[in-house]
Amino acid sequence: MSADKTVFHTIYFLEEALIFIGNRLPTGIAFIFYSKVEKKRNVLDDGGAGGGARKTGSVEVSEKKYPLSEGKTSCTVQDVTLMEQHYKTLVENVPGAVCWYLNDEPYSTVFISKAIEDFSGFNGESMIREAASLASMIHPEELQYVRETIDQAITQQKPYLLNYRMECKDGSYTWVEQRGQGVWNDTGELRFLQGIIFDISTRKRSETERSKIDKQLAHTHKLESLSTLAGGIAHDFNNLLVAILGHADLVAQDTESGTATYQSVNAIIQASQRAATLTQQMLAYSGKGNFMVESVDFSTLANSFVPFFETMFPGQYRFSYVLSEELPAVCADIQQLKQMLTNLVVNAVESYGNGTGEIIIRTGMRYCNDAFTENSYCNDHQPAGDYAYVEVTDYGCGMSEEALDCLCDPFFSTKFIGRGLGMSTVLGIVRGHKGLIHVRSVVGKGTTVQILFPPFASKKKHSAIEKRAPKHISSRHILLVDDEIMVRKVAQKMLERAGFTVLVARGGLEAVQQVEQHGDKIACILLDLTMPVMDGAETLEAIRKKNWDIPVILSSGYGEEEATSRLRNHHIAAFLSKPYKSSTLAKTLRNVLQ
Repeated sequence: MSADKTVFHTIYFLEEALIFIGNRLPTGIAFIFYSKVEKKRNVLDDGGAGGGARKTGSVEVSEKKYPLSEGKTSCTVQDVTLMEQHYKTLVENVPGAVCWYLNDEPYSTVFISKAIEDFSGFNGESMIREAASLASMIHPEELQYVRETIDQAITQQKPYLLNYRMECKDGSYTWVEQRGQGVWNDTGELRFLQGIIFDISTRKRSETERSKIDKQLAHTHKLESLSTLAGGIAHDFNNLLVAILGHADLVAQDTESGTATYQSVNAIIQASQRAATLTQQMLAYSGKGNFMVESVDFSTLANSFVPFFETMFPGQYRFSYVLSEELPAVCADIQQLKQMLTNLVVNAVESYGNGTGEIIIRTGMRYCNDAFTENSYCNDHQPAGDYAYVEVTDYGCGMSEEALDCLCDPFFSTKFIGRGLGMSTVLGIVRGHKGLIHVRSVVGKGTTVQILFPPFASKKKHSAIEKRAPKHISSRHILLVDDEIMVRKVAQKMLERAGFTVLVARGGLEAVQQVEQHGDKIACILLDLTMPVMDGAETLEAIRKKNWDIPVILSSGYGEEEATSRLRNHHIAAFLSKPYKSSTLAKTLRNVLQ
């Protein structure tokens, strides 16, 4: 090959490489390449060591557009050397590692710029000298994806884009993006692959963090939506149960015990009470359940369950207890905690199916940093600090990622259709106590559920219920305020049967009018909390503004704490939870009226 042709081949190769690099740079990065020659015809060879047919052509220098140097009309070796220096400078300053490698099984490296050392730790010159394998640096889980993507691009003779984890010299992995394409000779034979590898680990971390935040927000919104739904259903269902349970109770009072009618009515009462328990579970999930808080020690609580669990699951399961002896108390509802622990153990037992196994109950104390609290299943943004915990571990079937995502959804179950209030109830109890939930589970290896509560802080609990010495009230007039007609009818019958005269109001506005007209003879107000237009809190405020100090019994399907929280500035005489029987209503009135 002539000197002119050799020079041209070198410049042509450099020019094509620079064009490739320019096309593969990230958006916003560019470079300017000034060509010193222009081709009259392509001059290519087949690249073979043994020679062969070559296309011939000529080199034409355009002094007008691309002056080489003063007075020169042809390219020299010095010009090529200068071009190579420019090319090397450019390649070494590209924001990424420029590479050429063979399309063989290991992707043997022909050339790679020194930028590879910046994010992998490997020396580029050593890799070229040793014909290092690019495939050996690709994470095994992504190697097949890389091969398939490159093969498809080669078949279609198109560029390819890859994102994979690259192994670093210290054994760790970093995320990289590789843009490249194949290089073919004039006969259409693939000579090698060329590409640029960029370090995208920072971008990947940002994407992962953003995805994590988005997932947490979606999870929180889902919990809030389900909580609102569960609370609304439970409230409306409790109003239905007031009518069902109340009327059944009245019929039972008028029916001779032992008869078939009495037995049927009694079955209705029992079913209504079970339904009321179900609504309490839904209210617990929504965080609006009934909480009667006191100082509770997790270790003492777990220890009290030893005989219960041994009786409930005799000999079938082995229970182990690892209980901390010096554990600070938490402020909680003891009955709710018993329900929570029972649900966790029942889930652990059911994880073994029909088999047997070990269940471990642990208690202890741990410090939870911000990252730990943010990763809590309930994710209510609890502060970092020390938390007391109780956890239940089994070695049963475990749960998949999909099951974990739905773990606390109402009625979700991996076992039976229609079951699944166990963990949703646990979630509501924990959220109501400002606690944390962490779940670790592996399919086929078991599950650990850890419940964490903040330690007890001595603080006097304010209640809206007025603690007055009972006084005798001669009047027998009761003002019944409720927007649900079925509740009004059954409550009126109960009150009249107890010997009271009942004034009825369908809402807050009518209640205020009744007080203005009959306030002197009203002995007590039975007031519903949730009503349209003017709710119970607004109604009571309007009555108190008119200086009527009439005892008020607040009635609601929500728990006492939730219901009375809006009445902090207006004391009430008692709280009556829906649904209720006539005996419960009469007892509450007697305590208020004496």
